[in-house]
Amino acid sequence: MSEVHSNKWLYIDVGNSRTKVAASDGTVVRVLGCIDTPEELIPWLEGIEAVLVASVGHDDWLSGLQRLMERLVIPLFHAEVQESFGSIKNYYDNPGQMGVDRWLAVIGAAQLTDTAFVVLDFGTAINVEFVDSQHHYLGGWITPGISLMYKALFGGTSKVRGNISEQAGLAPGTTTQKAVDAG
Repeated sequence: MSEVHSNKWLYIDVGNSRTKVAASDGTVVRVLGCIDTPEELIPWLEGIEAVLVASVGHDDWLSGLQRLMERLVIPLFHAEVQESFGSIKNYYDNPGQMGVDRWLAVIGAAQLTDTAFVVLDFGTAINVEFVDSQHHYLGGWITPGISLMYKALFGGTSKVRGNISEQAGLAPGTTTQKAVDAG
């Protein structure tokens, strides 16, 4: 892989349910929003010197991104899971099967502490990652995210209802509705 020293990067996170985009000018990272297709990146590419993508999404989306970057002659780099990075040693049985989103969350959190830590990531799935005090990544848990859990709870019953709300609190629910919303 060739090395690019750039202050103007576009970062793309191709996730399970959406693709998020951010840009850096060397000092500040700005969240730009979500997109559905690579072509939607075009307004944000002016002045961008390189693109870094982390993907657990579909290969056809990545192929479209690759074609766009080749056409615009912008270097495209893919973040990948490794057996180690910096202070982190990956004890996953097969690091190539680990989602790069989970690996990057662990690497980012490791920059904040020298002690053992746990990463909680709430998205389409809820990921929990465990790292010991020697910065050995020990593995994690993956469970359905809030939307998937709501679909599972309400798909087979007419008596349990819920309302996905960003205002739901953490207090124990005193009705089924409140218990589902808080859960």
